[in-house]
Amino acid sequence: MINEYLLILITIGFAIGTISGMIGIGGGVILIPFLLLFFDLISPGIPDIYLYVATTSLLCAFSSVFFGFLGHFRNKNYYQPYLFYLAIGIVFGEILGNYLSFIAPQKIFRFIILVFLIIYTVKLFIEIVSKKKVELPPEPLTKKNKVILWISGFVIGTIAPLAGLSGGVLLIPILTTYFHLDYKRTAGTSSFALMFTTIPAVIVKMIAGGGEEAHQLLGTRIGYLSIDLTLPILISMSIAAYLGSYLNKKLPVIVIKIIAFSIFIVSIIKIGIDFI
Repeated sequence: MINEYLLILITIGFAIGTISGMIGIGGGVILIPFLLLFFDLISPGIPDIYLYVATTSLLCAFSSVFFGFLGHFRNKNYYQPYLFYLAIGIVFGEILGNYLSFIAPQKIFRFIILVFLIIYTVKLFIEIVSKKKVELPPEPLTKKNKVILWISGFVIGTIAPLAGLSGGVLLIPILTTYFHLDYKRTAGTSSFALMFTTIPAVIVKMIAGGGEEAHQLLGTRIGYLSIDLTLPILISMSIAAYLGSYLNKKLPVIVIKIIAFSIFIVSIIKIGIDFI
């Protein structure tokens, strides 16, 4: 049973949760590959394993960004004016995205995300190694920028379910590149927004249901949600995300950028492998 591997699941959950709270991502881009490898090693060939793993990842991501945001909220480490427009856009995008996830080819959307991430990661690398540091002030929330923010949320809310991600690897580049938001406060802003991309997708997968032929290793299930698999990861990620939000406040911006750069490299590799 899954309880035999409890320590491994708690450890990986703690590590991912810390990163999640620190830079404002859901963590699925790390958790999904790990769990797929984990099941390949201990019990290959479980039916619909990707759906079970993705559902676990999304629910854990919700818990992680929720507790991460609590820490950021306490430290006032977020851009409040941006939250409303992002959330509204994401909610409407999620409706379309979850509908399209049943009929649209995912490879097209993953390719778009892959190209987007490669361009941004190169830009981030240049920022890290550049000796000339240019910090631009945040873009004012004009009517035009409110619309752009809403559209950004809508696009992320649409694409995230199709790509199997919570959307942090898309949102952070938009907020830091176009809106020139500080990396530290972007983490809190992103954490808040990602709560709206994760829960609808989890509910859809729970209602859609899993087949009765699912492996006993998955234990108690609600649709494609394995309670036995999810609970230890969710608890450890939640605790660690709050710690991550504290580290965000203490660490230099350059360290946050290097960690973000590393995560984006992992994202590119993961999405690239899925695309191939």
